[in-house]
Amino acid sequence: MIVAAGRVVLEQWYSGALTRAEAVRATTRGVSALLQAFTTAARGRASSSTRRRSSSRLASP
Repeated sequence: MIVAAGRVVLEQWYSGALTRAEAVRATTRGVSALLQAFTTAARGRASSSTRRRSSSRLASP
């Protein structure tokens, strides 16, 4: 996804639709948003699996 987003921005810059500064800004925002989304999703999975493991340990004799 990061590579695809980068290619789109690069193509727009190459065609003249974006300035270099706009292309850098768009790439930075896109990569940052994707990394934040993946990090948030990974944290959510880790905390829910930790809760499940903790609950099952308490339920076992």
